Amino acid sequence: MGSMHKEFEVGEKITLLIKKADGNGDSLRAAKKRGQIVGITNRFIVVQHKDYRECYLKSDFTTGRLKAI
Repeated sequence: MGSMHKEFEVGEKITLLIKKADGNGDSLRAAKKRGQIVGITNRFIVVQHKDYRECYLKSDFTTGRLKAI
């Protein structure tokens, strides 16, 4: 059985939908971030945004905290 999220490729442009707690702990709000994948390890996906790079856990895609749109 394969992984639950789609496979990513280095060089692929990606828009991430990130679910974050609103601070009160009650509800989630979503933030969108755009970037390009510059690295992939067995646990992380590294995305180059405009002025910085950020690492995202692959497991966050399977739990629904992160979504590629």
